[in-house]
Amino acid sequence: LCFFFFFKQKTAYEILSGLVGSEMCIRDRSTQSTWDFIFPQMLHCFLLLFFFISSECLDVTSDQSDMDKNTQEMAISHGYPCENYTIFTSDGYKLLLFRIPGKQGEPLEDAKKKKRQPVILQHGILENSDSFLVNEKPAIAYVLADGGLDVWIPNFRGTMYSREHKTLDPDKDPEYWNFSMDELVKFDLRSIFDFVIETTKYTKVAYVAHSMGGGIMLAAASEFGDYYSKHLSSIAALGPSTCLKNANVMMKLVHYMSFLNLLNFFGFNELMNLHDNIHTFMSIFCHILPSVCSTFIRFVADEEPAWDNSDKYNVFFNHYPDATSTTQAIHILQQVKWQGYYKYLSLIHI
Repeated sequence: LCFFFFFKQKTAYEILSGLVGSEMCIRDRSTQSTWDFIFPQMLHCFLLLFFFISSECLDVTSDQSDMDKNTQEMAISHGYPCENYTIFTSDGYKLLLFRIPGKQGEPLEDAKKKKRQPVILQHGILENSDSFLVNEKPAIAYVLADGGLDVWIPNFRGTMYSREHKTLDPDKDPEYWNFSMDELVKFDLRSIFDFVIETTKYTKVAYVAHSMGGGIMLAAASEFGDYYSKHLSSIAALGPSTCLKNANVMMKLVHYMSFLNLLNFFGFNELMNLHDNIHTFMSIFCHILPSVCSTFIRFVADEEPAWDNSDKYNVFFNHYPDATSTTQAIHILQQVKWQGYYKYLSLIHI
């Protein structure tokens, strides 16, 4: 049976090798009891069976084509012109920006020649630019592009698209992750605006953001009012994270238990850097048991999961969550206690 699954579903085997460890198949049997040897094999076969059945049962009427695509690949596969740009912040972080400059079916070079009002779509915490495309019908990035806007979708530092620095290695240098939302306000957002303005030759840019992305703009407009009064044409903040007075029980519990503070104290600087195999497992699991995933989403993010497109759960969880710094997550949760206070407070000051 396992032999059959190996050849029938090779990707499932590769997934399991990452989840349960392929080394369990090559241990020396002479040093193990019979059960010690048989149990891992049984577990391996069971999980292979689970992945095989679940993948065979996926709803083929639902478009799953965006599962493994990045932002640019998703846009192009749906007929939209798209390109990407790399910029550096003044403190050395490399950011990746995607751009959809035209309507569906419009050639890229033709679209770039037309003057269109630029709009920035900015993601929230644990998200990236994929978030604005995965729903597809209707994805806000496509709606705005078809509406005649020049759509820019940047990625903040620490996400999988912006995980580089001029001198720091995110996998080796803890200093890379020493940032909160204050740095996004001061460096990332300003660098993004400067680049969009320079590239499009528009002096004013519209801004649409979700969660932390909206909160950061409100803070930036407050702290750097002279700049954004000149260059921000309008803002649509979708659930901006500026005051968490009505945060759900899960967020309050995590904050008051100081769980993230302990992680940061003991050197766990990066949060939610999940292996691709974990994303794949979550994707398949949420397709089979969407009600369980709806309950999970309700606890951590969404009070009304009934409005969510459950048909796209498997696509969504193949892209979400993305990584961030533990400090940045702590900064978000500090607003449970200090409502409206936006500057990060280190452990020394709490």
